[in-house]
Amino acid sequence: NNLKLPMAEEDLGTGSARILDKQREIKYMAAVLRKHKEEFEAKAKSLEERRDELKKKGEKLQESLLNFNKHPKDNDAKRARALKKAEAFAALLTKKDKLQEQVSQNRIYWSFLDSVLKSSEKFEDIGKLIGRFETLVRTREQLLKRQSTLESVQATDAKKTLLLGRIHVATRNLYHMTGGVSSGAAGFNVKDTLDELDRIRQYIQKWTDIVQELGSDKGSIKASDHAQPVPTRRK
Repeated sequence: NNLKLPMAEEDLGTGSARILDKQREIKYMAAVLRKHKEEFEAKAKSLEERRDELKKKGEKLQESLLNFNKHPKDNDAKRARALKKAEAFAALLTKKDKLQEQVSQNRIYWSFLDSVLKSSEKFEDIGKLIGRFETLVRTREQLLKRQSTLESVQATDAKKTLLLGRIHVATRNLYHMTGGVSSGAAGFNVKDTLDELDRIRQYIQKWTDIVQELGSDKGSIKASDHAQPVPTRRK
């Protein structure tokens, strides 16, 4: 059996010193690690705060850009609305000036109507006088329309009469060419013209039949000539 001998006092002192050194070293390292940890946590916190600050600045910058882009559009819209209002106002002023000019002109006629009313005993006020005038205007327009219609009918009748006269003259000339003799009565008679047209039709039909008959006779002669044998000479 191996027996462990008790350590000497010198060895015990050396071991205790080493243990103390190790403890001091461990405490130092722990303090260093703790310091590094605190510095790291502080830097991490600072970075987090910086990141939040940058994020907020970015959001503000983006909002500023949106507002910058939005305001010009709003200004343009306001400017366009203002221009439209100005144009509408100018148009209203022009219309007002025209109406004022018309009122000034109508005031002259109103004064004239008032003087006519005062000199007449048939009308009680200007309204009745204007009503009577409008009635007369409508009556005049109706009469002019009727006159135009009558003139149109008369013009149509005149054209028809002229056309019938030309037909009568042409028919009479053709009738004379067929050997017909007029009755000698003056003026235009529809019955005489119809009789003359019938005589012309008969005359044309007669000569048409003659021409057709002559044509058929010529055809028969040619056919008979082709049908006869050709005579031969005797030797």
